[in-house]
Amino acid sequence: MIESFAFTGNPEQPLVWALGVGLRTIQDVSGPWTEVGRTRPRFGSIQFYDQDLSTPDTIFAGASLYGSTDGGQTFVRIEPATNLGGSTGVDGPGFDFTYPGVGYSRRIVAGDGPGFLLSTDVGDTWASADTTPPLYDSSIKALRSGRILAAGFYGAVLSDDGGHTWHHIPALYDTERIRFDVRRIAVLPGFVTGQPGDSQEGRVVLSGTQGGSDGGWFQWFSDDEGETWTRTLQPGDAGCGNGVDIVPLAGETGSPGDVAAVTCQGWVLLSHDGGETWVEIGRVPGVSSETNTIVKTAALGPDGRLYVGTSYLGPGDAYSYRSKWRARDGFAVASSDRPEESAVRLTVSPNPARQRVELALSGTVRQPVEVVVSDALGREVARTELAAGANRGAASASWRLDVSGWAPGVYHARVVGAPQREAVRFTVVR
Repeated sequence: MIESFAFTGNPEQPLVWALGVGLRTIQDVSGPWTEVGRTRPRFGSIQFYDQDLSTPDTIFAGASLYGSTDGGQTFVRIEPATNLGGSTGVDGPGFDFTYPGVGYSRRIVAGDGPGFLLSTDVGDTWASADTTPPLYDSSIKALRSGRILAAGFYGAVLSDDGGHTWHHIPALYDTERIRFDVRRIAVLPGFVTGQPGDSQEGRVVLSGTQGGSDGGWFQWFSDDEGETWTRTLQPGDAGCGNGVDIVPLAGETGSPGDVAAVTCQGWVLLSHDGGETWVEIGRVPGVSSETNTIVKTAALGPDGRLYVGTSYLGPGDAYSYRSKWRARDGFAVASSDRPEESAVRLTVSPNPARQRVELALSGTVRQPVEVVVSDALGREVARTELAAGANRGAASASWRLDVSGWAPGVYHARVVGAPQREAVRFTVVR
């Protein structure tokens, strides 16, 4: 299992750091991984404190925080005077380094909820946040404005004072009904739409799930440092309970609106407009429901290629992949002329339904596609494959589904494996 990547050294052939069950490095992606040191940090994230990545000074990683002052050769576990505030389980503590020159000294903000910890001396001493709404399995992102954003189970919270005090974001927070489980945070530097106000950051993107009658898999945009939010479907309506990895590509393409997404099912999509619309260009090998393998993380390497880490759901190995093409070249694929591949259309009738529904697929696709039905909490309840013809044929297929034993509520049907895959919402009543 690979949870996160980091890179150092030669941009054209970087040293790749991968964190999952242990911390490992690899120089040649066709060769074997090397286990780093004796420390076995389990899950979490890895970042370099120094800006000069050619000579990394301090590294933090794992379900607890670990530091290294020799470029990763040896590690020391950082033991704060107070507890990190949460479990040392699957996701571990989120953490980030605040930007210098934004009204307070550069610091580490870390924690997995319900509390957060702060350090201004690279982890030697720590202080607890004064107030923190409950938040678990958190990711943390420091913004250039000085604000700090944290997202996890229960939603998202903001801090305006370097992490000392936190307040929930009303549009993205709910402890009573547990509506939100927001896991991924991405920032598209320089890209804003609508009324960005005094934004110094660009577009902030969160990705996760929302429960309730209006629930599903979504991403949320903010173009004003987290003040207001707009909700859209996950890229390709991916249906990823832990969110979708959004990878900014502005450094590669020069356009702040260029971004890639890699879904948990392995679909790779590109966007020119900051994630408003997406075009599918490929798929990560070895990732499918048949192999019980999902994508856990994706990152852009200094060589301009996408790196993807996977997880096998059961005993066995997981793998990492690097794209053959540079990310900027993917847009040539995304914009290529494909007149034979038009958007597919999925319809569900009757709606609402009591006994059975018929899901009908029309359009033109390159290969057979799957139709997946999930409940309002994102749990898959049915799946089938609808053939699209032997080769680039016109899809015209239907699926009759018995829903007489299903619980009343809202369900979502989506197409996996075709462009413009948007969910169709329908209701089962009694």
